[in-house]
Amino acid sequence: MLRWLEDRYGCEVVCYCADVGQGEEMDGLEAKALETGASKLYIEDLRDEFVRHYVFTAVKANAVYEGVYLMGTSLARP
Repeated sequence: MLRWLEDRYGCEVVCYCADVGQGEEMDGLEAKALETGASKLYIEDLRDEFVRHYVFTAVKANAVYEGVYLMGTSLARP
C-alpha cells in the first residue's frame, strides 16, 4: 500500500504502528518501512493501555467467540 500511495499520489508516506504486544512481528519493522519507501516510522507502545482498557474489559465481560475462544487476538486486529 505504501508504494501505491507514493506512485499514485506522489506524496511522502509516514508510517505508524501501535505496539499492542505483537512481539517478534515488530522486529525489523522500521527497516522494512524505510526500504519500502516510507520517510519515517512512528511506533507507539500501547501495550499497557490496550490491556487496561480493552483486554481486562473483555475478560470481565467473558467475551468469547463461538462460545469457546477468548477474544484476545481479535481485539488487537482493528
